[in-house]
Amino acid sequence: MSTEPHANSRPRPRGRRFLDSLPRPSLSLLVAVTAVVALTAAVGMLAGLSDVTIYMGLVALYVAMGAFGGTLKVDLSVAALFFVALVLFVALPLLVSTVSLSAAAVMLIIAVGVCGILPALGRRYNSVRLGIGLITVYAYGYHATQGINSVDIILGTFIAFFIVFVIRLIAAVLDRDAPLRNAVARVLTDPSRGALEDAAFAWLAGPSTVWTGESLIGAVQYRAAMWALVEQSDASSPDTTHSRARFIAEAAPVASMLADTIRSRKDLAARIADVRARLNELDQHVDLEGIDRGTAEVAVAGLRRSANASLARDGSSVRAAGQIRRRAARASVRAALSFRSDYLRQALRAMIAVALALLIVTFAGHPVFALPILMGAYGVLQPTFVGGLAEAGRRIIGVVVGAAVATLIVLTAPPAIATAISILALIIAFAFIASSIAIFMGSLVVTLTIAVAPLVHVDSVTYAIGYAIAVLVGALLAATVGFLSVPHRTLKTRGKALTEALNATADVLDAVGRPPASDIQERLLEAFRTQQNTAAAAPPAVWHADDEASQAVTGLNLLALAMVLGFAPHSRTAENTARSVTPLLRDGARQPLRAAAAESLSDDALNQLLTAEYGRLHHAVLARADRSR
Repeated sequence: MSTEPHANSRPRPRGRRFLDSLPRPSLSLLVAVTAVVALTAAVGMLAGLSDVTIYMGLVALYVAMGAFGGTLKVDLSVAALFFVALVLFVALPLLVSTVSLSAAAVMLIIAVGVCGILPALGRRYNSVRLGIGLITVYAYGYHATQGINSVDIILGTFIAFFIVFVIRLIAAVLDRDAPLRNAVARVLTDPSRGALEDAAFAWLAGPSTVWTGESLIGAVQYRAAMWALVEQSDASSPDTTHSRARFIAEAAPVASMLADTIRSRKDLAARIADVRARLNELDQHVDLEGIDRGTAEVAVAGLRRSANASLARDGSSVRAAGQIRRRAARASVRAALSFRSDYLRQALRAMIAVALALLIVTFAGHPVFALPILMGAYGVLQPTFVGGLAEAGRRIIGVVVGAAVATLIVLTAPPAIATAISILALIIAFAFIASSIAIFMGSLVVTLTIAVAPLVHVDSVTYAIGYAIAVLVGALLAATVGFLSVPHRTLKTRGKALTEALNATADVLDAVGRPPASDIQERLLEAFRTQQNTAAAAPPAVWHADDEASQAVTGLNLLALAMVLGFAPHSRTAENTARSVTPLLRDGARQPLRAAAAESLSDDALNQLLTAEYGRLHHAVLARADRSR
């Protein structure tokens, strides 16, 4: 489809373009945030924890960020991680601080470092890292002001956690596995290669049941056939292209019906009967010939496979998925615990920034400003490795503007109005968390400034001005530590990281179908480590093509792990595809995979996933090349 503007289209007015570029809050997120904050605040007030009500709201929202979004099984595992982290990183340091402030400070620094490794476990753990890290910093900063009892902070932390935990359990009563079924169904309706990978990762994360796996395999088979028909249409006669387009158009509604059935838990027999009837009609009306007819039959067979699995709904678990999941997690963490890992280097930078902030608090002799300095240091350091000066600048602008606004409010607004504004600022912060980091950071500064101001025995003018300066000092400290130690990633350096990852993945795939090499464990670790470095070099909000390439390499590494270590059965076709992919990876994935149609569309799930992941990688590499011209 052409991407050129229509001849009759008119450019939008400049003012309209400006308005469209402004960040917008998510309305659904705004409602959810308001509900969580209101409930947490009410429980905090009833429990006599009014001093930490705002802090409790922050904890609840950060836990909710990590504990919602997946199936119940996955969300409970993330919630368990949060609980352990809150015990080790919040409760334990605060209790130790009653005996030794130095020991508590060291525990905070270690906690920040551990948080820096969490993203190695996958994209979802970026928000977990952010949540646990900031809760840890906020808790210590609140305590360091010497105006809030550590017991109140600990109680408030766990009350907020259990509020979110109970909400998640209640939500599971409605449908515990809906996110997984939605991800599988999306493969049938969304032609993007990312949809397939998201579904595969969701299934691997669990619960990895037989029926969802079979449904996914059928959906992959259908989607691969559709891709093949679309690609073949580019070099065909008009009549043949028309026949292919008609089949694709007739198959799409049937796939959509099946997707709705997979999402549903009711009236399965009736729904599947309708789908099967439509499939029979579709099969009888295929007027394609030769290889095109074979491809169309593969698509129909894939839809039938998904339909049969959706009707049977065999809920037994696939053991191999758990083996792959556990082995991949261990390999990811081990790969990150290396000085060649960007994740470990970033964790060390965070530890240095927080340690320097604590030293400034200690030698300045003003513990009431511990929270803003720590918040500025740790919050601004979040651009990770390649956010660049622009990203750091947005965060610094946010915290500085927030500090200025908070200063004005503390100096002029009555306490009741100031409290209401702080709650509103907290809601605004999380409503904009996905669209504007500057608004998020600025609103958090407003909230925390107003919340802490009444709790410390300092003149309001002195406190407000000191708070603004402290936030700026922390922000500049983070920027200095981050950008003196981290070279800015350019398109060229990011391309080098990707090349290293492709070669490492090729080294692992080279062992498919052969006895495992003696150094296979080291090859796997190197593949996971270099892939992690491409992920660190490509935040999705900045470089979409780089992120697509990184995610495709992740998929190839998981498939290589499953095949090389024997966790998943595979056919000779999959082995041949792996051998075909290996030299292409070493060549930079610039060339498409030219497997025979019968092989690329076989019903071997691993073969289809290999083909799809390489296709996604190849398209991302081409997009990177276009951008560099």
